[in-house]
Amino acid sequence: MKALFITFVAALGLVGCDSCQRRQATEVVADKVAPEVDKALQGHTFFRVHTNGMLDTLLFQPCDAHISAIRVKGKQLLHDWGQEDDDRQIVSGFVRKDTLVYTVSLSGTAREEIKFVPLDAQKKFWYIGYTTGVGYEYGLFIDSLYSKSLPYKEEACPDDYDAPDPPDGYNDADRAILGDKMRAVPLPFDYAAYRAHCDEFSYTCMERYPKIMVEEDPEDAERLLEQLGCEYTPWGIFLLPKIRGYWAGIVAIGECDVQYCYLFLAKNGKKVSQLEIAEIGYQRINDFTITAQGLIELYHRVAEGDKRQLKAVYRVQPNGTIKQLSAHKVSPVYTINDRDGYTNIRKGKGTNTPVIGKVDDGDTVEVLSGKGDWYLIRTHSGVEGYVHRSRVIQVGDEPEVW
Repeated sequence: MKALFITFVAALGLVGCDSCQRRQATEVVADKVAPEVDKALQGHTFFRVHTNGMLDTLLFQPCDAHISAIRVKGKQLLHDWGQEDDDRQIVSGFVRKDTLVYTVSLSGTAREEIKFVPLDAQKKFWYIGYTTGVGYEYGLFIDSLYSKSLPYKEEACPDDYDAPDPPDGYNDADRAILGDKMRAVPLPFDYAAYRAHCDEFSYTCMERYPKIMVEEDPEDAERLLEQLGCEYTPWGIFLLPKIRGYWAGIVAIGECDVQYCYLFLAKNGKKVSQLEIAEIGYQRINDFTITAQGLIELYHRVAEGDKRQLKAVYRVQPNGTIKQLSAHKVSPVYTINDRDGYTNIRKGKGTNTPVIGKVDDGDTVEVLSGKGDWYLIRTHSGVEGYVHRSRVIQVGDEPEVW
């Protein structure tokens, strides 16, 4: 009997220790989440914001689905895709410059990062990045606390269809007032602080920086492209913010004439002027932005295999035309981006090669070869070696005599 009692007590001790270990493991996971991440995101719901070719910004609810939303609650991150949702476990969280990052897992599967980029001082609008069936994408979201600042549009459904409820804070009276009316709502953040890095094949601008694209409203995109003499493709046109009362736009090379692309101005959904950008060697627009002074900056690849770019600067005139101010060649500037504080420099390509030095996070480096997964770099001290391309980012350019 005594032996049985001892065995029973030992079993209780094992269960207790196991429970304690699980609790400690949970606490360790929780400790990995930076307080500033939880403070900004915990308990918040973010609704997906839609834009169209008329530059209206709204919450849009399809007839057979909810508005896409992302919710952060405790150790869970719920992504409601509209017709289905997935519940992800938050593993850790940290801050990378202006980006809040959660590492999450879905049902014990491989981990992935959900990135949150605040776009205004009030943290009203956010750019949120996540993995989809076609890759890693970013979408424009609004904190539900401010959702009533946007119009709400509900897709018409059959009379016998029981449509889902609108987002929290909306009611039938709001629907009656808004109806199908859509209005432009200027986004309250500075576009000049964000630069779109467009994929060189499809010209999509999904890499973190907000540019309004019209792929969500093909009819408006098609109408504008027809005015430019272009065949419609979903990624053929990009709309930038208002400048002097006009919406500036870019039609990327390859979507119109093979050797040309266009800058244009539009008002009320119609083109009012355009400026043809002539061919410059192996031209391809791979970057564009709006400066704090309201100037349009385009970056063109100069020639195949040439690391330099042509930086062209344009100004929107008061009379609704576009004028080129300057054009000069620039060389890219690269820095190291590693939240561990440094990156190892290796003798060859791969982690199985010897470490020959280190380069600190934020240090400027020269990229000698930027092909493949491993870049050959040179530091200010003259050390040459390989680092993984994920640790190297382009942060600017240096003008050259041209």
